[in-house]
Amino acid sequence: MRNLLANTLMAGLLISLPALSLAAIPAASWAKMQAPAHSSTAAAAKPAPSPAPAKSGHKAESKAEVANHSTSGVVKSVTDSRLVITRKSQNKATAMTFTLNPSTAREGKLQVGSNVSVRYRNEGKTHVATAVKVEPVKGNS
Repeated sequence: MRNLLANTLMAGLLISLPALSLAAIPAASWAKMQAPAHSSTAAAAKPAPSPAPAKSGHKAESKAEVANHSTSGVVKSVTDSRLVITRKSQNKATAMTFTLNPSTAREGKLQVGSNVSVRYRNEGKTHVATAVKVEPVKGNS
């Protein structure tokens, strides 16, 4: 009877051990392990929600943790604080709007009809441009 009890307890411990080790992994690390490889397609998976910020007074999000994206297209309209480009994907033209701010790096003269490449980050539902570069027009060779 004593061996049966000891064997049952040991079996229960061995069965529950893997579950306990998974519970010890922080949620952010677990999400990174389960995330698929980075894809450049438009149907990329949404990132996992970030854990609650620590109350230690440190900045919750460092520059290394901010997801940066890039795209290119033709300038549809431009103002000091806003850029709208038209992108072609799968034979469809779609418009993307970006917020420009004083920290946005600008290379070249932005004007309607220019080909541009834009690096940006998402702040809520807003695309904030971090860098805009006017691309040279390809010649007809």
